[in-house]
Amino acid sequence: MNAFLLSKQVLTKNFLLLICSIHYSITPANNSSLDRNAVRSETPALNPGTDLNLAERFQLFTPVNMNAEYRITICADVPDNGNPERVHVGQQPGHVFLILEKTEPVRSGQSTVQVFGFYPVRQHSSLIAGNVRAKIMDNSKREYNAAVSKKVSYRQFQLLLQKAEQLSGREYNLHRFNCYDYVLDIFNSISDIEKLPVTHVKLPYFLGRAGSPCGLYRDLKRLQQNDPQWTPYIQLGIFTAPESTRY
Repeated sequence: MNAFLLSKQVLTKNFLLLICSIHYSITPANNSSLDRNAVRSETPALNPGTDLNLAERFQLFTPVNMNAEYRITICADVPDNGNPERVHVGQQPGHVFLILEKTEPVRSGQSTVQVFGFYPVRQHSSLIAGNVRAKIMDNSKREYNAAVSKKVSYRQFQLLLQKAEQLSGREYNLHRFNCYDYVLDIFNSISDIEKLPVTHVKLPYFLGRAGSPCGLYRDLKRLQQNDPQWTPYIQLGIFTAPESTRY
């Protein structure tokens, strides 16, 4: 009888995971006249962004030199603009992604930008399995609600590129290494900058705890309000990411 009940619980859990599957949408920001504070559409993205080869895209930053200005920005796109604490809305879990930027002052401020995030190759598998294969996808023009941005030296920028490429080869794990963990690991690898807190929040249904854009939003809001050394670098609101530079 116990074995039967256990089997029933496992089947129920897997069934709920499937019907509540998280679609990691990378739909560009909606600039229509609709209320942008409303809950997002639950329709999965029909035209997902491009799979990226970071080694190839990072060649666009070459040469890395002392005369340019370098910046890293981490962005949290919460699933409900009107309630940033809400972890999951319909099929929307939100997303955490990176913006890396190089600006050449000697060429009228010409900028090279890459906007990207970490995703499971098979979305549904990430809910049922532990580790699954991962990929990097372009997040150009994606909406976000909170961000922290820091200038870095050209040497730090080189190390960030190496770290981003290295971590892109890891497997995706919903609880231990998802889009949130990928971005926080890269940002917190910067030397001589105070580390951001790593906060895992409770997920809905039977999904346990994991990194989430809502956790990042909460931490950035707290730092903006209470820590003067972070306040100038943090933005809260509704923003649109730039478009990645292409060849």
